[in-house]
Amino acid sequence: MPARQGQICNYVGGMMPLARTAASRQRKADGRSAAIAGRAGSHEGYVAAVLLQRAVEEKFLLPGDAEALIAAAQASAVLR
Repeated sequence: MPARQGQICNYVGGMMPLARTAASRQRKADGRSAAIAGRAGSHEGYVAAVLLQRAVEEKFLLPGDAEALIAAAQASAVLR
């Protein structure tokens, strides 16, 4: 059962994937403001959202790791 507002989530490092479309978000009663399609618009928009330059500049991520994550986003089927 996914975590709901007002409930404690006992997961360490857990995640709740975003719904792909607004319709699937509504069916799942996902209270977040937008699905992936609403946030990114397209596969290209999704890849652009993954750009991690700031994380590299602030030393939260190594450049090689950022390159690998961007390549994985480009190769993914998200919004295709």
